[in-house]
Amino acid sequence: MGLELLLCCDEVWVFGEATEGMASEIAFAVEHGVEVRFMESEDMEGGKGHGDGAGFDASDGE
Repeated sequence: MGLELLLCCDEVWVFGEATEGMASEIAFAVEHGVEVRFMESEDMEGGKGHGDGAGFDASDGE
């Protein structure tokens, strides 16, 4: 089902290092004419600070 979903996409964005499973999905997308974009953290809104806990407060307010 996951590969069938790729057929509905205009493009696929790849973040980080591709795993074996991701590599198969990327190959499938390319074979079916779906554009694949490899994204760097600088390309994302928020840049490198995004996803490293920036803005997240784990305290319980005490």
